[in-house]
Amino acid sequence: MSIAVFNPESAKKEYEFYMGSPYSDHKPRELVNFFGSKGQFTADGLYVMWGGMFWDLLGNGNSFFSDLGTLYALSPGGRYLLTGRKKWSDNIDHWDVIKKKKIHEMPSDKFHVNFPYLWFSPNDEYRVVHSQDGLQGKMQIRTINEEVLNLGDPSLFLLNVAFSSDSEFFVTAGGDFMGQYRERPNAHLCLWKRDGKIIHDLKGHNQIVTVAALSADGKQIASAHGDQLDSTVIMWDAGSGRERYRLKPGKGTPTVLAFSPDGNTLLTGNEFGRIILYDVSTANQKMELIAHHGNVSSASFSPDGRFILTTADTESAYVWSAAAGKWLCKLSRFYDDGWTWLVLSPDGRFDTNNLEEIKGIHWIMPDDPLRPLPLEIFMRDYYEPRLLPRILDGEEFRPIRALQDLNRVQPEVKITRIEAQKNAPDKVSVTVEVSKAKGEFLQEDKKVTLETGVYDLRLFRDGQLVSYEPQKGGGIAVPNI
Repeated sequence: MSIAVFNPESAKKEYEFYMGSPYSDHKPRELVNFFGSKGQFTADGLYVMWGGMFWDLLGNGNSFFSDLGTLYALSPGGRYLLTGRKKWSDNIDHWDVIKKKKIHEMPSDKFHVNFPYLWFSPNDEYRVVHSQDGLQGKMQIRTINEEVLNLGDPSLFLLNVAFSSDSEFFVTAGGDFMGQYRERPNAHLCLWKRDGKIIHDLKGHNQIVTVAALSADGKQIASAHGDQLDSTVIMWDAGSGRERYRLKPGKGTPTVLAFSPDGNTLLTGNEFGRIILYDVSTANQKMELIAHHGNVSSASFSPDGRFILTTADTESAYVWSAAAGKWLCKLSRFYDDGWTWLVLSPDGRFDTNNLEEIKGIHWIMPDDPLRPLPLEIFMRDYYEPRLLPRILDGEEFRPIRALQDLNRVQPEVKITRIEAQKNAPDKVSVTVEVSKAKGEFLQEDKKVTLETGVYDLRLFRDGQLVSYEPQKGGGIAVPNI
């Protein structure tokens, strides 16, 4: 299935998004956020990896790593990265993040795959790649060095691998997609030793196990199955292999399970964007995180357990307060003649690497919804540099004026001349022509006329601020015409 976007004036197709089922015979040539971009905190808590970039939590600057595929795995230490497929023919690449250098490549012809699944063990020893091609693949763990652990029935499809913090144990989840037609159990959930010897074959699911998680201390296992009508999460004791209790998160296939670092909280996410936090000891629901609308593709607790990062297909990522259950900031990135990133707070404050013109984000005023306004026009009130680390550090920000109280009329600005300076060949003089402007708007069902002067005139080059007037604040004198 695909969604096409047309220009309303020319009726020409501008671009197309492919959104087919992973089991469809119609494979798009290019994947556009097909599985959604995974996100996670690094083990030292200094960065968030999401959307092909490292988001700096100390305020030293964000950086794009590469034009990554739609699937990737970051090693817990943040040193190594596995990139998956952006195109069906792409290889699986193993990167050194610090050097930004590819150190290993796994050719796609070795897999015969429709979809690869990528994981790292906490000690970085296993660079896990599992693949499946219909019923012809094998349920196996393959390391980056081509070592293979075969894990049973070749017809089983491996959907999830979760390691203990010491990498001594791991859980596999999946099933046999054709098992229901063969009158045999189609669920798979097993606890293994690192050498591939099975500890527990956990029985309790009656459908394919879509996701599983292992607590950091290796004592608890959570697993889930479900569909659009119902879902079930089972909590297990890893030592005995016995079922402890069941949770019912509601409608929607479970896609994400994550334990907090202390093991006291379990997070569940599903295909409809619903995210619920449970108290592990009592099985009671603690709170629900409401923001996403699509399939939740990943969730990660910060190492200290204070924050949660969630991502969803074709959506922005959110950073939450784990204690309050409120989102603190939203992370977005998009490509428009270069990569642009944006951090947005709930009250509209923003930070970005492109202050000149962001074509993908606009202000929409309630009284004039058909006239989108560029993000930078309210820069004086809403722009906050280093916004992400400042929010996570708990900084209290100055009050800001409400959008409806701001003058949205923009003066007319035009560059009329650019001349090289005679005594400084690396510099130019820019002549700018500015004039006042007026606009009519509806306020409380009445038409009002607003007029603006000229303030905060800024000159940008390649998205970077290079000059501004006036130097000490205030307005720019413009004659009445």
